[in-house]
Amino acid sequence: MFAYIDNLNTNGAYKKLRAARAQLRKDKEVITGLALVHGLEHYSQRGQAYVDEIEGLINYNKLWRFNRTQSKPEQK
Repeated sequence: MFAYIDNLNTNGAYKKLRAARAQLRKDKEVITGLALVHGLEHYSQRGQAYVDEIEGLINYNKLWRFNRTQSKPEQK
């Protein structure tokens, strides 16, 4: 688990994820999986298909219920 977190926090492939997280912090917004999922496009060779699948899993399983604020996210 720590290696995964270290990878996300240091690898250049996740610069977009870290920038999104920093912006959410700056704006005092809740940091959520849905807000950061698009920064994982380089995590898998599947690229955007992987991101879409993770986003779908979060929504299908209503994992946003575990966010610090429990409101349902806006649908795109």
